[in-house]
Amino acid sequence: MSHRRFVFMCLIFFAAGTGILAQTPPEVVTAMRQENVLLPIRWDAKKGSLLLGVPLTEAEGTASPKYILNDSLPYGVGQNDLGMDRGQLGGARLVHFERVGPKLLLVQENTKFRTDSTDPAEILAVQQSFPSAVLAGFEIAGENNGFVVVDATKYFYADIHSIAQTLAATKQGTYTVDESRSTIVPEASKAFPQNTEIEAELTFASADPSKAKVLADVAPEVHALTVRVRQSFLKLPEPGYIPRRFSPRSGYGDVSYRDMTTPLGDDVNQQLIARHRLQKKDPNCQNHCEAVQPIHYYVDRGAPEPLRSALVEGCSWWDEAFQAAGWAKGTFQVDLLPADADPMDARYNSIQWVHRANRGWSYGDAIADPRTGRF
Repeated sequence: MSHRRFVFMCLIFFAAGTGILAQTPPEVVTAMRQENVLLPIRWDAKKGSLLLGVPLTEAEGTASPKYILNDSLPYGVGQNDLGMDRGQLGGARLVHFERVGPKLLLVQENTKFRTDSTDPAEILAVQQSFPSAVLAGFEIAGENNGFVVVDATKYFYADIHSIAQTLAATKQGTYTVDESRSTIVPEASKAFPQNTEIEAELTFASADPSKAKVLADVAPEVHALTVRVRQSFLKLPEPGYIPRRFSPRSGYGDVSYRDMTTPLGDDVNQQLIARHRLQKKDPNCQNHCEAVQPIHYYVDRGAPEPLRSALVEGCSWWDEAFQAAGWAKGTFQVDLLPADADPMDARYNSIQWVHRANRGWSYGDAIADPRTGRF
């Protein structure tokens, strides 16, 4: 898994309902189960509902698969004082699905408190000492040999990106999701072998938007704010990645947690560097080393010229820094995003151009494995 996004500009509270529908026809369940994608989806245009297929066991074992769940804004608000830019990423969550009788739960695991111990009793003691979070509950509408199908429509109508909370915090008043004016965006919801993307168009309504002075600067109607929210389920990275300890002198960002079984007197607070996985083809190479997989970034085609070309050229200079660090030329690559690619697709590290109504700043953000910090 590797997805990092930088944004350039031009001069939780979380609740989900339970989706219930008539039993899904067996042939639909079988067809979804046979698809070679992470989590298969089906859009029912007549009912306006989204079916989500979930395998309950790994292909080679019995453990419930885990995923990285991330939310983002394909369509933003465009006002620097409010945040919520186009392309803004939410927090990465480690999640799994858990079946209990006729119900399927989507559970977020607690990665803030853990242990590096391999002792099962010590691991269990930590797990039982801190809460997890059930993000949603679904009634199972169909199943086939360890594979279930649920109607997940209402879950994707939930305000996972905390938009209403942000509007309240920026003193724009009280807004809530109006489901009658919200919908799944089927053409932007897709499933791939490594990730499944579901996009919803959410309308936030306010009965008294008199406080929405800043929002009025960008919204055509302050009684209703419509944005798009995407949820990405990502396959966990392959094993073998070795995390590195964080140092404030490094210039890196960090992923932090508390190791609850550290020896008495040692600091329980642990910090890991958030970074790309860069491996040498030849482990013994000392200079001009070729990478197993170069770091590749893509510049948003929506950036206006001549700035678009300047972004490609300027960001490409990073390759010189990697060469100075002993890597071969081409270890860090920058190209224009392919014309048929979606800049919100988690398979692309994107440098995204964002328009705002007022001046602001550029920033970088990333979907990182919450366990290790790996992009």
